[in-house]
Amino acid sequence: MTKFIEWFFIGIAFICLPFALLFGFIAGLVCKVLGIKEQNFTRYYDGLGELTSKATSEKKCKMWSGRIAIGPWHDAQLLVKGKVLDNPEHRSIVTKELIMTQNNIDSILDAVKHAPSYLDAIGQGLDPLVPQDTVNVELCLGESDYIDPYVAISFNTSHNFVWFSVQNAEMTFLDINDTAV
Repeated sequence: MTKFIEWFFIGIAFICLPFALLFGFIAGLVCKVLGIKEQNFTRYYDGLGELTSKATSEKKCKMWSGRIAIGPWHDAQLLVKGKVLDNPEHRSIVTKELIMTQNNIDSILDAVKHAPSYLDAIGQGLDPLVPQDTVNVELCLGESDYIDPYVAISFNTSHNFVWFSVQNAEMTFLDINDTAV
């Protein structure tokens, strides 16, 4: 019976796939004929600076990005969801969280350097605080009543993917994966 169910869904997928491709092709042609294209949008916010996003309209911008200097990383990418920016109260909360993080980055990085996963990486001869490419700083609202707003900092090193969160100017979570993503 389970083999039948497997093959049934595989058959449905193969039947639907051509229609999905055809729909995507037709939608692309309609957008081209109507002249609908993605545009770049720019906004300026106190405490966050200039943020840009790309979509067909400003209301459809889901993620905004900008550049920021934080601690030893002078050219980090700042990421903020559009729904956070559209609500002045939420924007104020995450901006305060970012400013607290910037002001206390030295003590935050000191806490990272004393975390067991950081010490394990150092023991292997790796320094997880030396990014290989762009450092991402994401302002997160906290999607539930149990999670307060936080700042997430992530980047790839030569051998690791490093992610840590900061709440109220303190490191709250650190994850160092063995392989870079």
